[in-house]
Amino acid sequence: MSLTGKKWLVSRQEEAAAQEISKASRISTTLAQVLINRGMSGISEIDAFITPKLNYLSNPYEIPDMEKAAQRVLAAKKNGERVAVYGDYDVDGVTGTSILLITLKELGVDVTYYIPHR
Repeated sequence: MSLTGKKWLVSRQEEAAAQEISKASRISTTLAQVLINRGMSGISEIDAFITPKLNYLSNPYEIPDMEKAAQRVLAAKKNGERVAVYGDYDVDGVTGTSILLITLKELGVDVTYYIPHR
């Protein structure tokens, strides 16, 4: 029973899959169930999620106009212009904004940020 008084019901088939993944990936059955609920089913897919590596990431240049954006940031640095990072107020938005700020500062870019309020 949870703090809200609700009980998590799991089908026997999912429970068996979660136990199998739990043993194979050396994770808790609960975590295995959460990952199954998120659409992951293969042990290799779950292992890649649990133990991420840089080579699992997509090539950032697959994002449209990434080359233009990178060149513009380099030009701003060269010309002494300030770069503004516009973030989002959710967890991944704040995290992404922080990573960009730290990285750009390390690269010597004059950088600021803006995160809107709800």
